[in-house]
Parts: sequence; C-alpha cells; structure tokens
Amino acid sequence: MSDPPLKQVVASHPYEVGLRSNFALDGGKLDLESCTFRTNSSDDIINVASTVQGRGFFRMFPHPRQGVEASVQYKSDQWLRLRRLQLIDATYQFTGDLPSPNNPMADDEGNIRVTPGKRIPLIPLNQGKLGIDFSPTLEWTIG
Repeated sequence: MSDPPLKQVVASHPYEVGLRSNFALDGGKLDLESCTFRTNSSDDIINVASTVQGRGFFRMFPHPRQGVEASVQYKSDQWLRLRRLQLIDATYQFTGDLPSPNNPMADDEGNIRVTPGKRIPLIPLNQGKLGIDFSPTLEWTIG
C-alpha cells in the first residue's frame, strides 16, 4: 500500500495566555512568569499500520497540544538563578493501529492500538530546568 497524498503539517490557531511580573529583590531582579497554551495541529503525519505485518504508511490526523509553563528567575550582578517547569498534554485524537514490531506491548501483528486520549510518545509529560550562573568578574561566568 502506498502513502496517500500528504498535505503540509499546519499548526493552526495557537493560543497562549500568561502573566508576567518582576520586582527588585536583594540588589537584583526577580522575574516571575506563567502561561497556559494550546496549539491545534490540523494535519500531523502519522505512520499507521498496513495489512502487511510490521509495515505502515503515512496518514494525516489532528493532534492538539496543550499545557502550562511556569518560571522563576533571579538576576543580580553576580548571580543568575532559574527554575522552569512545563507540563505538556499531547495525545492521539483517533483510533487506529500503529506499526511497532519491536515494542514489547505490540500485538501478534506487531502493532500498537491507540485511542483518543492516549499519550503521544517522545513528547514528555513534564520537563524541568534548573540553572545557576555565577560571575566572579565581568569577563568570567561559571554555570
């Protein structure tokens, strides 16, 4: 089975709403940010299972991605401290079989069954970032 004609992947109607604030603290500046976001991807390309075991072909499916993000950053002449957290909800919005013959959860045909709401692999549910920089002089920064 050959691939059907595929359109360009389009991330349409991105929405983001957030709050941002900063104020002076101990000779430096404290920045606070938080937001919630959603992107509707109308035509993601997904490799779906074919009738030939262990094989697949590409089709287009919608996949919304949504989440929240929050960060706190403190910056002074010598210090930069950062903490960022992100939660991403990326799920399949169709029912079908995906070829995955090496997956231990695959069925006898080498496929994984997905249903609406099942998480898309390789897009982490949450991520965090922690950073600390120290500048002993204007020319040097250790981070």
